[in-house]
Amino acid sequence: MCIEKNQPKREVKITKFGIAMEVVSITFLLTNITYVIIAYFKLPDLIPLHFNLDGEAVTFGSKKFIFIFPGISLFEYILLTALCQCPHKFNYIVKITEDNADTQYNLAQNFLRFLKCLAIILFFGTAIFLVKLAEKTVKIHTVLLFGLGFAIIFVVSLISYCWVSKKYASEVRRRSSARTSQNRLLEMSANNAN
Repeated sequence: MCIEKNQPKREVKITKFGIAMEVVSITFLLTNITYVIIAYFKLPDLIPLHFNLDGEAVTFGSKKFIFIFPGISLFEYILLTALCQCPHKFNYIVKITEDNADTQYNLAQNFLRFLKCLAIILFFGTAIFLVKLAEKTVKIHTVLLFGLGFAIIFVVSLISYCWVSKKYASEVRRRSSARTSQNRLLEMSANNAN
């Protein structure tokens, strides 16, 4: 079921932060692809895929599995880049109006680009750790700390986005309310002058 949204459709220019996130995302995506191709030829035919709580490998699979990480990263990059083109279709935590649309759309696009970059780096890191685990040069506990670090970054950035979005929305409401009050005063003084 599609819910019709009455959010203004705007062409939003990419910000400097957005450009930086795109550059970082593409750089890590290409580095991931290159790293996996080079690592593929050095890996044993079977690589560890699942580990128990003691960090011992319990499931093994083909080394071709390593290509899933750049594959998912590429798919995710294409999908989220396309999604960034239509911020008027997003769900927002504030009501989108003509006054706040540009700011909210920029915030949402920047947040989505940041998440895209974060996910690509996460998949690249996962590919590196899988190779290192197959080479037995790193312990599984290091991988878990890496994942925990990314989870913390995600939660903090989500909270930050929500806070900034609400802050800008209340600022726009305050300015709009001040303009409305000012217009009323002007109307009243015009009526008194007549």
